Amino acid sequence: MVNGTLMVSNPWIHFVADTGATVTSGTRYPIMSAGELLVNEFDHNGFILTLDPKLANTHVGRLDNDGTTLGVTLTTRRTFATWADSFNLGGAAASSDGDGDGLSLLLEYAFGLDPTRADRSPLVVTTQTSPTGALVLTFPWHRGSLDFTWRAETSTTLATGSWTTAASVTTLITPNSDPALATVTLTIPVTGPRNFARLVVTPGTPPLN
Repeated sequence: MVNGTLMVSNPWIHFVADTGATVTSGTRYPIMSAGELLVNEFDHNGFILTLDPKLANTHVGRLDNDGTTLGVTLTTRRTFATWADSFNLGGAAASSDGDGDGLSLLLEYAFGLDPTRADRSPLVVTTQTSPTGALVLTFPWHRGSLDFTWRAETSTTLATGSWTTAASVTTLITPNSDPALATVTLTIPVTGPRNFARLVVTPGTPPLN
């Protein structure tokens, strides 16, 4: 059993383990006891959990209900620096691309990829025609990665200097088949016959609210 503090801020949960408690990444922890507020707020399946990145000794997880017990699958939070160190890339610039796959080190961190192995970009761009026209960006987010932020940009020409931050973006974060990941979907309303969209990732904190 892991003792700690659960702080509810629907649809997010902050979990801080007690000093000395050990949490194993990818392990499901049934919630054995909790206040009534938690049960009322989270009587659902599949909510994504995240953490306040300013808290020490923190973990991220996904709320789940196996039909018997409410629980969380926890993943240890990782900073960009400790993640880079784990691949012997400590000190490398966030914009660098050591494996030459076209994805910056920061993107590999955000997407949960291996920065020492060339990967295809997991970002998918699709179109939506109903009920209104939209471009849809879908990408994986490693829920332990909290040292970056994302935004969608649009252009009608692809020309340098034509990209602007997309307005009225709808963000949906859903569970992924990999318990360490979540799937982020950004829906961007567009008008006119010609529109382009791109994902920009910079150091910061994920825009979760």
